[in-house]
Amino acid sequence: MVDFVNEKLLEVKGSGNVIGTERIVIMATLNIANELLAYKRKNKDYTESVDSIVKRLQTKIDGVLVGNE
Repeated sequence: MVDFVNEKLLEVKGSGNVIGTERIVIMATLNIANELLAYKRKNKDYTESVDSIVKRLQTKIDGVLVGNE
């Protein structure tokens, strides 16, 4: 975790667009938060897709089982 945060701090510092330790920390924090939100959105879309597929498969299985009774 420490290495990850240090890497983000160095990225912001290396960009040369931000001056001052506090500002670098704030920008790195905002970048990390943005990455987390993007990951959550992507993960949510994937989870919803998988849920949809599972529901369709379950409906098909239920249909086959009802037809065999």
